[in-house]
Amino acid sequence: LLDLAHAPFTHTSTFARGWPVPDAVKFHAQKLLSGQWDPYPISMAFQPPCMVLSHIGLAQPGKIERGVTADKCERHLHQLHVCMPAKRGHTRLLYRMALDFMPW
Repeated sequence: LLDLAHAPFTHTSTFARGWPVPDAVKFHAQKLLSGQWDPYPISMAFQPPCMVLSHIGLAQPGKIERGVTADKCERHLHQLHVCMPAKRGHTRLLYRMALDFMPW
């Protein structure tokens, strides 16, 4: 879940159709197992033993804005991935998504 294969530019035939592809994507580690993506406003962290938290800033979807971090955006997509043992040799993936700008 922390690898760059989950970046929008790998989905140009589905939701990111027509979006620009950056020359390079970097992951700036700030702490052990966490950091910021560049040029996307995404921060991710692995929380041992089995969780990944991602905080995605929704500044300008479909545009590459260098220097914008998730914390600088007004709207966010929050994701939580939890891997749990289901049975011997199998894993269950639990997923939670929340938007901080759409009230109930």
